[in-house]
Amino acid sequence: THLDVESLNRSGMGNVVLFYDKSFELTEGTDLRLTQGASLTIAENISEVFPTSATINGSIRIAGGNIVLQSGTTVRLGAAGKLDVSGDVAGQYTAAGRTVTVDGGAISVEAAAVDIAEGAVLDVSGGAWLTTRSGKQTLKLGDAGEITLVNVGNDDLAAVDMRAYAAGSGGSLRIRTAADIQIGGSMLADP
Repeated sequence: THLDVESLNRSGMGNVVLFYDKSFELTEGTDLRLTQGASLTIAENISEVFPTSATINGSIRIAGGNIVLQSGTTVRLGAAGKLDVSGDVAGQYTAAGRTVTVDGGAISVEAAAVDIAEGAVLDVSGGAWLTTRSGKQTLKLGDAGEITLVNVGNDDLAAVDMRAYAAGSGGSLRIRTAADIQIGGSMLADP
């Protein structure tokens, strides 16, 4: 099944759920941009007995939104893969006529194995919005969001560019793995 990225980009959908039987791929050079605050779930549709994979080689942008990638077998983030739910950065003129979402959203990547290439980006940074009312400027600061990684290896953690910058509150990182976790020292070998 082929979905046209431009149709999705202009759809205004607030909740998109895509179930796949064998594989899902966002191809390199594809720039999926959903409505701010939207939710995108990409998940396998069958039991975990059969191998499945979800591959992100393009970019997904949802200001303040939620992205969930699930596979019973493998989720791959390529070198050009970017999941961006950071908040908007806007001034009163750049935001004229639209709502601004300043808080970062949430990204969850869950699979039996997560494979992340050097250069992949996960961004849950908070944004900011500068407005002027009655001659007085107001700056609204956004909080960073949350990144959850399930079954990610040492090499993958070293490769991924995780961002949770914010002038408001910092973000959250959750890692769940069957392997050992060590902070500092020499990198552990992946099992």
